Amino acid sequence: MDLSSELEYYDYIICGGGTSGCVVAGRLAENPNVKILLVEAGQHNKDLENVHMVGGWSNNFDSETDWNIITPPMKGVDNRQVKLSRGKFLGGCSGCNGTLCIRGSKQDFDDWGLEGWSGEEFFGYMRKAETFHPKPWFDANEQAHGYNGPLHTEPHDLAPISQLIMASFISEGLPHVPDMFSTGETPHGCGHAPRSVYNGLRTTSADFVTNGYTRKNITVVTGSTVDHVLVEPDTRTGELVARGVLVQGTLNGDVRAYHAKREVVICGGAYCSPAILLRSGIGPRAELQKHDIPCVVDSPGVGQNLMDHPIVFIFYETAHPNLTTDHLVYHDNAFETTYNLWKTNKSGFLSTFPFGAFAYARLDDRLANEPLATKSK
Repeated sequence: MDLSSELEYYDYIICGGGTSGCVVAGRLAENPNVKILLVEAGQHNKDLENVHMVGGWSNNFDSETDWNIITPPMKGVDNRQVKLSRGKFLGGCSGCNGTLCIRGSKQDFDDWGLEGWSGEEFFGYMRKAETFHPKPWFDANEQAHGYNGPLHTEPHDLAPISQLIMASFISEGLPHVPDMFSTGETPHGCGHAPRSVYNGLRTTSADFVTNGYTRKNITVVTGSTVDHVLVEPDTRTGELVARGVLVQGTLNGDVRAYHAKREVVICGGAYCSPAILLRSGIGPRAELQKHDIPCVVDSPGVGQNLMDHPIVFIFYETAHPNLTTDHLVYHDNAFETTYNLWKTNKSGFLSTFPFGAFAYARLDDRLANEPLATKSK
């Protein structure tokens, strides 16, 4: 299919303007000699208050700003259906997550064994992306942070109950390492996680391509879903190459084609990236045949082996007043007062995400003599 007469030309086309797509586009655009197209299915985030107001995060779900993905009944979870909320707007899940800046261990990246992707190199780019704003009470590892990037971060002031929980961690023998999630060392202890928040506003990956980082060589197209990648044989080598993408307007349904001179980069996240590939005819042949999609590349791994991390909430009640920050939101007319505080000053409860103290401990050490450990050997 020759669509060359209908195509707009770019050097790079980024499919998905979420957590990774905006970063990729912003970094590529540092080269002023390339032209970049960033395609996002959702809307621009500039007018989305529940993105910028950290405390409004949950209001982004079950709405037009959520992909609203629901699984079919699954045998492994007693035939339940699981809701898979994902941000559908410029910035993606970075605009509705818990704001925690946890980098992982350098050793994890070293284990990949890939040239240019060692832990030390990777953390250098993390510092490049960050502008860290210290607070007097927080004992930051200054060398671990960056101070001139689009991602603004700061420590999170703890509620009184979190101070008590931190003290209890320490009393149980966990080392106090305040900035343990920033250094890249294998964490063991208790401390804090810096947040992607500054001056009462959430920082998202959209900040890599907007605000002070808007560049003339990036075109951002929102409200447009990448239907599939245009894959054709190279006229010289015969090898299959990505020539462009076919995009459908989310609201009007208009179909448009764009051409990539260099590369098409798929950044649709764990759920939507495989879907784009499958619609492009790249995936397990048998699965594609079920949906009458011609198989362009038989790649059995596409759309398989999804892994996610569980999260478990445990709820407690306290008889002591004002240990938590609940009274700032849930009591009487407190929410209206708290909301007005954020609207006028960008401060208060809604300017933060209510995660508190953190602990990271080796379970093999702490549970070595417990029945769960001894009986499993």
